[in-house]
Amino acid sequence: MSLLVVNCVTKSYPLRRGGWSVKPKHVLALQRFSLRVEAGSCVGLVGSSGSGKSTLARLILGLDHPDEGQILFEGVDVHRAGGTVRQQLRRDMQIVFQDCWSALNPRWTVGRSIVEPIRNFEKRTEHEQALRVEELLELTGLHGCDRHKYPHQMSGGQLQRVNIARAIALHPKLLVLDEAVSSLDRIVQVQILNLLRELQARFGMAYLFISHDREAVHFMADRVVTMDKEARS
Repeated sequence: MSLLVVNCVTKSYPLRRGGWSVKPKHVLALQRFSLRVEAGSCVGLVGSSGSGKSTLARLILGLDHPDEGQILFEGVDVHRAGGTVRQQLRRDMQIVFQDCWSALNPRWTVGRSIVEPIRNFEKRTEHEQALRVEELLELTGLHGCDRHKYPHQMSGGQLQRVNIARAIALHPKLLVLDEAVSSLDRIVQVQILNLLRELQARFGMAYLFISHDREAVHFMADRVVTMDKEARS
């Protein structure tokens, strides 16, 4: 059984023009799109801007609902799950966004941002939480003392390492990387890509690596899927 199955998913959004009296039109973001991700694999998803890549990421994580089709994670319908099952899905699927700055609360220290999911999902003492934060920072190439810093005190590359540390804190089975290196300069991109490969080899997570950068995708992915917005019209 595949870890993730996206089966014939369609999603559109209303587009209003000329005020509320005008009948809304709809923009088609995805049309009967299908995808499979196996456990421990990396599937690269490429496509131009507007092809529906980020929409798909939101649907997979349950942040939005499809108009048609089905998304299964380990055989469970992501959009029909409730209670403890949905809680487990939130642990097992994590995301790293493109904008490493807006993904973090500027008023929180790095340590607080990383520890937040741990507090929500695991019963650990304050000391155990602090040790886990230090471990995650070191795993992602930072230092334990960085937990006291605020986002404005760190570079973009460092902040994306923080976001990755937070995303892997609960040992997810699937990590969705939505243009996770596109806002970084080329040297830092290479460093982050190498880090991601090292983490996958160590923990066996599956990746859905979303990008418009085909070179980065081919470096990361076992299999590449192309999304074409022209195919929806």
